[in-house]
Amino acid sequence: TGYRLRAAIKRWESDRTTTVKRLERNLFKFPGDEPGEDPLVTAQQVNAAEHAIACLQTALQSYNAMVLVSMDGNEVTLSYAIKSLVGAGRIEAIYRRALTTEPDTDYRGRRELTRREGEERAVLAIAEPALQTAYRTARKRAEAIRAAIAVANTTDIGIQKFDMLEPAFFD
Repeated sequence: TGYRLRAAIKRWESDRTTTVKRLERNLFKFPGDEPGEDPLVTAQQVNAAEHAIACLQTALQSYNAMVLVSMDGNEVTLSYAIKSLVGAGRIEAIYRRALTTEPDTDYRGRRELTRREGEERAVLAIAEPALQTAYRTARKRAEAIRAAIAVANTTDIGIQKFDMLEPAFFD
């Protein structure tokens, strides 16, 4: 159900983007041009896409709150796992950048970490082996959360459970 909702949201967002572009193009024309698409009709199509997206996102939020996953030995909602992944992924990325940054650049790949030209360079605040261990731990935690989210998104609780959804949203 989760993947189905997410796929429908992506389709509607793509449709909305192209419909908004059509609306913007059709609001103006040069005198003597053939009449194009009616901008008021196109605006209604944008509103229909916005409605579908809002309903699908609301259903997805409900789904994420209903489905439980195992994370760190506890049962938590899928919503909690998704939010936790943000922080876990952030720590993983920071450690990875620190381990893969060239010695003469900072953690963002910019110029040397020195206070002034000719002064000493900054070094890792913890020993590299400890940083590698911390990185592996952070990576494993983020991978475990990603795996739990992937499994949870396959949980079928039935689209009919969400009364705000219309069959046309999935066409």
